Amino acid sequence: TCALPICPKKGYRLKFFSKQSLFGEAKSKHWVLLAGANFYDPTLAKNAAAFNMARNVFSNIEYTTSSHWLELYINGEYRGVYLLVEHVKVEKNRIDIESKYGVLDTGYLIEYDVYAPEDGPEGLAYFRVNGFKYPFAIKEPDPEDYLAEGITESEFRSQVQFIKNYTTTTLQAALNKDLNTF
Repeated sequence: TCALPICPKKGYRLKFFSKQSLFGEAKSKHWVLLAGANFYDPTLAKNAAAFNMARNVFSNIEYTTSSHWLELYINGEYRGVYLLVEHVKVEKNRIDIESKYGVLDTGYLIEYDVYAPEDGPEGLAYFRVNGFKYPFAIKEPDPEDYLAEGITESEFRSQVQFIKNYTTTTLQAALNKDLNTF
């Protein structure tokens, strides 16, 4: 048994052998069934509301994942209500950016991530912003590939510092409701 109003259930990451269109969305091999973020939300609606607001209210957001409610059954066993979303990744019809090493003003994919890899030195795979509990993981450009691209660790750290500075400025402006920063 579980002491929470809604017992924690695991999310699922789906990877198909070939690209699939689910609920009429752009084809991809990668999809996610969200559940874990709703542990303490008896309405189960907070994530869906956030995705819908980002898509329909805020006009400056270039990409927001689609989301669709579903009830999940596995081998005939009911697993509960989930939110099917696109796996956030750099891909056409998803986050369509070109992230290049050594070019500071390009596309980046970062994630505020409780599970960010903190086993290496800060400034390569992740960075921290003062006032935030968890680190930001760098997903694109991929920190594991910079050496193969002929970029030195020093050059990559400069790029990460650029990303960190931009993220810090953006977050401070948002939290301070400063619309004149940009």
